[in-house]
Amino acid sequence: MLNRQLAAAIESGDETAAARVLRVAELVGTDVVATSAADGRAPLHMACRRGLEAIVSQLLAAGAN
Repeated sequence: MLNRQLAAAIESGDETAAARVLRVAELVGTDVVATSAADGRAPLHMACRRGLEAIVSQLLAAGAN
């Protein structure tokens, strides 16, 4: 569920929603930054492709690579 919420936040460019999902994922111990979408794209790839620098920074801070 958090994976889909993060993907939706990235698709809409919503930095606040992305940060909120990453905080919740950290609290519950879920790794959402390494999980790929149904089409094989990882959150970091999605954010980079859309040019979302702030979300890319959030993802890198959360451990994405």
